[in-house]
Order: sequence, then structure tokens, then C-alpha cells
Amino acid sequence: MRDRAARQWLGHVVFVCPELDAGPFQTAMTEALRTRLNKAGFLFTRATVEGDGAEGGKYDFSLLDAALARSVDLAIVLYNRPAIFRHLQHRGVPFAVVADLDKPVAGAVGLVRADYESAIPEFVAACVASGVRRAIQFRLSGILCDAVPALRAAGIAAKSVSMKPESAKGWYVASEEAGLSGVMRYTASHKFEKGDLVFFSSDHMARGGLLALASLGLSAPDDIGIATWANSGLGPVYFRDLSRMEMDPARSGATVAEAALEFIRTGVFPAGASFGPKWHAGETMSSRPLVPRPSQNPLFP
Repeated sequence: MRDRAARQWLGHVVFVCPELDAGPFQTAMTEALRTRLNKAGFLFTRATVEGDGAEGGKYDFSLLDAALARSVDLAIVLYNRPAIFRHLQHRGVPFAVVADLDKPVAGAVGLVRADYESAIPEFVAACVASGVRRAIQFRLSGILCDAVPALRAAGIAAKSVSMKPESAKGWYVASEEAGLSGVMRYTASHKFEKGDLVFFSSDHMARGGLLALASLGLSAPDDIGIATWANSGLGPVYFRDLSRMEMDPARSGATVAEAALEFIRTGVFPAGASFGPKWHAGETMSSRPLVPRPSQNPLFP
């Protein structure tokens, strides 16, 4: 006999996460999605799809298929994963995509765009106002934002140092180590100058990079400017309030949830749904060109 106190759900939404991607941001985002959808009366299931995300790679769809065993109003796929899209189409399940894409995916009911570059204009304006002459961007294998083109367009000499983490130790530890080793390798053959800015375009990589700069005796904003990528409530942290592009996982999850609910209620997925980082001015970029001071550091003229 059915328990009369058992909750009667209005529908079912499945959040599809590929390749065991359960990092801090994704976890916080997932909980925000769950909370909003449960509050609206919808059952929420997170389904992990394990396997190789490369085109032509193989996935294990068993957990996803288990979630699809009951009626599903909408599947939400995190990231651009064509193999997962094809599987959902084959199952006849309506799906939306959350990814860094400029246009909706064929066969999807809609797109929530992860706009990783939304804070770049304000960041560049802050660089100009701070008197930044040269910017060095440390970036992990092309992920998240690339501020170099916009910096150059503003007349700032900018270069990008790309790093590929050795992920055998786990992505997050490897990212921190990449930031640490990347900065140390760079300073082995380059010297920072007054008016330079270092930008870390990944929060985990920034932790290692900030440690490297501190070990070299360089601090912001006294010696150089520092800006980072960050996730609200997840860091990184520094001696002073970091100037940063800050993502909010809870707000991002709420944005996805509201788009999903609108589709379920109206049959139309909202056009232009997106989330991205906000610029936070912080204290690690000077509001004016820095005044030179004597230094005993051989890496710093």
C-alpha cells in the first residue's frame, strides 16, 4: 500500500555529468539545481556517464539508462558531449545542454551558455586603469577564458603561458602543481617588471601559481599586479582581497534550473540563457601605476 505521506512529484529532471566530473564547482552547482527543482515539485536525478569524452570514445551509459527507466521530462547535459546527445536522441529523451557554445546543439531543446569570457571587458578596463603595461596569462590547456586578445586590443603587451596538467595524480592536485611549476619555469628565463600583471585563468592552478610568486618574494600589488579566476566560496585565497573573475556555482545552478522549469511549463526553452563570471576589483591590482622601490630579488629588477 502506498504511503499517503509519500511525495507526489510533478515530473523528473535528469542532470547528466560526464567523465566523473564531480569537482567543487560542479557539486555546488548540482545542489543548487536539486534544491530549486525539488522546491518546484520535480524529482531530480544526477547521472554520471563514465568513459572517454573524445569523439569516437566509448561511454558506459548504464547509470544514465537506469535514471531514464522512469519517465523523464528533461535531461540536462553538462558540457558538449555529442556521444551523450546521440544516446539521448536514440532514447527519445528531450535534452538541453549546458556548455561553452555559441549556438544550440542540433536535436537539443535549448542551450544554457557557460560564458567564461563575460568578465573580460571589465578586467581589461581595470588593467588599463591600473597602468598595466604587460600581462602574462597562465592558462591550462585552453580551458576557461582567454583574455590575451582583448588585452592586446587595449594596447597592453600580453602573452599566454599554456600548461597541461599531469592528471595521473588527480586533476585538482595536478592543476595546482602546473601553476607552481609554470611560474617557476617562466621566471627561470624572464624577469617581472613594474607595471606587469600576472593572470591565472584557473582557480586551482592559481593556488600553485600564487605559492610560487610568494616563494619568489613577489607580492601584489606592491611588486606586480595579480588577477585570478575564482569560484565563489571555493577560493583561491591570498594575503589581500584578490582581483578576480568570480563564478558563482549556486547562481549558475539556479539559472539552469529556471530555464529547465520554463521549458517544462511552456514547452519553450528560453533563448539567451547563460551564466558566467563577474569581475571583482579586489586589492591586488593598483589603481595607478606602481611606484618603483628597491628590490633584493634577482628575478625582479
